[in-house]
Amino acid sequence: MKIRTFFNGAVLAAAGLFAAATTSSFAQKENGELADTTYFYISSDKSEDAFQVVSHWNVTNSNGSCGSLVPNRPCSITVPQGSTLSTVLNGMSNEEILAISSGYKE
Repeated sequence: MKIRTFFNGAVLAAAGLFAAATTSSFAQKENGELADTTYFYISSDKSEDAFQVVSHWNVTNSNGSCGSLVPNRPCSITVPQGSTLSTVLNGMSNEEILAISSGYKE
C-alpha cells in the first residue's frame, strides 16, 4: 500500500515537472527568444547594390570559401534576433556590407 502511494505520488510529480517544462519551452518560442542568424553570400554578383539583394544570401554556405583577404564579396553577416536580413541590408552600399561582413570571398 505504501509503495503504491509512493509510486502514484512520484508519477504525479514527474507529470507536473514535464508539464511545467513543456509550458516553459512553448512560452520561450512564443516570446520570440531565438538565436542570431548567420547568412552567407552565395552569389557571384559584385555589381553595385548586389550585396543587398536578399536572394543572394542563404543560411548555408554554398558558393566558395571565406578565406580571402581581399574584400571582393562578403562571406557572412550575422542578423540579430528580432531582426531580418532585409532590415539589416536595407539601404547599405556594397562597401558598407563588406565592412560588417565576417570574412570575404574571392
